[in-house]
Amino acid sequence: MPAEQIVKATDDVGLLVVGSRGFDPLIPEWLGPVTTRALRHSHCNTLTIREVDVDLGRREHAISVLAADYRAAKALLDDDRAEEALALIQSAAERAPANATIQETLAIALERVGRDVEARGRREIAATIRRRITSDQSG
Repeated sequence: MPAEQIVKATDDVGLLVVGSRGFDPLIPEWLGPVTTRALRHSHCNTLTIREVDVDLGRREHAISVLAADYRAAKALLDDDRAEEALALIQSAAERAPANATIQETLAIALERVGRDVEARGRREIAATIRRRITSDQSG
Protein backbone atom coordinates (compact mmCIF):
# COMPACT_ATOMS: atom_id res chain seq x y z
CA MET A 1 0.00 0.00 0.00
CA PRO A 2 1.41 3.42 -0.92
CA ALA A 3 0.42 5.06 2.38
CA GLU A 4 2.20 2.41 4.43
CA GLN A 5 5.33 2.78 2.31
CA ILE A 6 5.27 6.53 2.84
CA VAL A 7 4.85 6.13 6.61
CA LYS A 8 7.71 3.60 6.78
CA ALA A 9 9.97 5.99 4.87
CA THR A 10 9.36 8.67 7.54
CA ASP A 11 10.97 6.65 10.33
CA ASP A 12 14.27 8.52 10.02
CA VAL A 13 13.19 11.97 8.82
CA GLY A 14 12.06 15.15 10.52
CA LEU A 15 9.56 16.35 7.92
CA LEU A 16 7.21 14.60 5.51
CA VAL A 17 6.21 16.73 2.52
CA VAL A 18 3.42 15.06 0.59
CA GLY A 19 1.48 16.22 -2.43
CA SER A 20 -2.26 15.78 -2.74
CA ARG A 21 -3.81 15.39 -6.15
CA GLY A 22 -7.23 14.63 -4.74
CA PHE A 23 -8.45 18.22 -4.51
CA ASP A 24 -12.08 18.65 -5.47
CA PRO A 25 -13.82 22.00 -4.93
CA LEU A 26 -17.01 20.05 -4.15
CA ILE A 27 -15.23 18.47 -1.16
CA PRO A 28 -12.40 20.90 -0.36
CA GLU A 29 -11.39 19.30 2.95
CA TRP A 30 -10.82 15.91 1.30
CA LEU A 31 -7.16 15.13 0.72
CA GLY A 32 -7.51 11.70 -0.83
CA PRO A 33 -7.12 8.35 0.91
CA VAL A 34 -3.35 7.87 0.50
CA THR A 35 -2.47 11.37 1.70
CA THR A 36 -4.92 11.15 4.61
CA ARG A 37 -3.51 7.82 5.83
CA ALA A 38 0.10 8.92 5.38
CA LEU A 39 -0.50 12.12 7.38
CA ARG A 40 -2.42 10.35 10.11
CA HIS A 41 0.12 7.58 10.70
CA SER A 42 3.48 9.28 10.13
CA HIS A 43 5.65 9.95 13.19
CA CYS A 44 7.17 13.25 12.10
CA ASN A 45 6.09 16.76 11.18
CA THR A 46 4.06 16.94 7.98
CA LEU A 47 3.37 19.43 5.22
CA THR A 48 0.76 18.87 2.52
CA ILE A 49 0.99 20.64 -0.81
CA ARG A 50 -2.00 20.74 -3.11
CA GLU A 51 -1.53 20.32 -6.82
CA VAL A 52 -2.32 23.61 -8.55
CA ASP A 53 -4.97 23.00 -11.18
CA VAL A 54 -4.12 25.01 -14.28
CA ASP A 55 -7.77 24.64 -15.30
CA LEU A 56 -9.16 25.69 -11.92
CA GLY A 57 -11.11 28.65 -13.33
CA ARG A 58 -13.00 26.40 -15.73
CA ARG A 59 -13.71 23.90 -12.96
CA GLU A 60 -14.92 26.62 -10.60
CA HIS A 61 -17.27 27.92 -13.31
CA ALA A 62 -18.61 24.40 -13.89
CA ILE A 63 -19.20 24.04 -10.15
CA SER A 64 -21.02 27.40 -10.05
CA VAL A 65 -23.30 26.24 -12.87
CA LEU A 66 -23.83 22.93 -11.07
CA ALA A 67 -24.74 24.74 -7.84
CA ALA A 68 -27.19 27.00 -9.69
CA ASP A 69 -28.84 23.98 -11.32
CA TYR A 70 -29.06 22.26 -7.93
CA ARG A 71 -30.67 25.32 -6.31
CA ALA A 72 -33.14 25.66 -9.20
CA ALA A 73 -34.07 21.97 -8.96
CA LYS A 74 -34.57 22.28 -5.17
CA ALA A 75 -36.82 25.32 -5.69
CA LEU A 76 -38.88 23.42 -8.26
CA LEU A 77 -39.21 20.47 -5.87
CA ASP A 78 -40.28 22.85 -3.09
CA ASP A 79 -43.01 24.14 -5.46
CA ASP A 80 -44.20 20.57 -6.21
CA ARG A 81 -42.86 20.75 -9.76
CA ALA A 82 -40.94 17.47 -9.72
CA GLU A 83 -41.26 16.80 -13.45
CA GLU A 84 -39.48 20.08 -14.21
CA ALA A 85 -36.90 19.54 -11.46
CA LEU A 86 -36.07 16.04 -12.66
CA ALA A 87 -34.20 17.06 -15.82
CA LEU A 88 -32.11 19.63 -13.93
CA ILE A 89 -31.18 17.35 -11.06
CA GLN A 90 -30.47 14.39 -13.35
CA SER A 91 -28.04 16.57 -15.28
CA ALA A 92 -26.44 17.71 -12.02
CA ALA A 93 -26.12 14.09 -10.84
CA GLU A 94 -24.35 13.17 -14.08
CA ARG A 95 -21.87 16.03 -13.59
CA ALA A 96 -21.32 15.32 -9.87
CA PRO A 97 -21.77 11.57 -9.46
CA ALA A 98 -19.90 11.54 -6.12
CA ASN A 99 -22.03 14.24 -4.47
CA ALA A 100 -24.35 12.59 -1.94
CA THR A 101 -26.62 15.62 -1.54
CA ILE A 102 -27.29 15.81 -5.26
CA GLN A 103 -27.92 12.04 -5.40
CA GLU A 104 -30.42 12.33 -2.53
CA THR A 105 -32.19 15.24 -4.22
CA LEU A 106 -32.43 13.19 -7.40
CA ALA A 107 -33.98 10.39 -5.31
CA ILE A 108 -36.63 12.80 -4.03
CA ALA A 109 -37.47 13.95 -7.57
CA LEU A 110 -37.63 10.36 -8.80
CA GLU A 111 -39.97 9.39 -5.94
CA ARG A 112 -42.28 12.29 -6.67
CA VAL A 113 -42.67 11.22 -10.29
CA GLY A 114 -43.31 7.61 -9.28
CA ARG A 115 -39.91 6.10 -10.12
CA ASP A 116 -39.38 4.47 -6.74
CA VAL A 117 -36.92 1.76 -7.79
CA GLU A 118 -34.55 4.32 -9.30
CA ALA A 119 -35.00 6.52 -6.23
CA ARG A 120 -33.93 3.66 -3.93
CA GLY A 121 -30.84 3.15 -6.06
CA ARG A 122 -29.91 6.83 -5.78
CA ARG A 123 -30.38 6.76 -2.01
CA GLU A 124 -28.06 3.75 -1.83
CA ILE A 125 -25.48 5.62 -3.92
CA ALA A 126 -25.72 8.62 -1.57
CA ALA A 127 -25.29 6.38 1.49
CA THR A 128 -22.26 4.70 -0.07
CA ILE A 129 -20.68 8.08 -0.84
CA ARG A 130 -21.19 9.25 2.74
CA ARG A 131 -19.73 6.02 4.17
CA ARG A 132 -16.64 6.30 1.97
CA ILE A 133 -16.05 9.93 2.92
CA THR A 134 -16.43 9.06 6.60
CA SER A 135 -14.06 6.09 6.36
CA ASP A 136 -11.49 8.14 4.40
CA GLN A 137 -11.55 10.81 7.11
CA SER A 138 -11.37 8.37 10.02
CA GLY A 139 -8.69 6.09 8.94
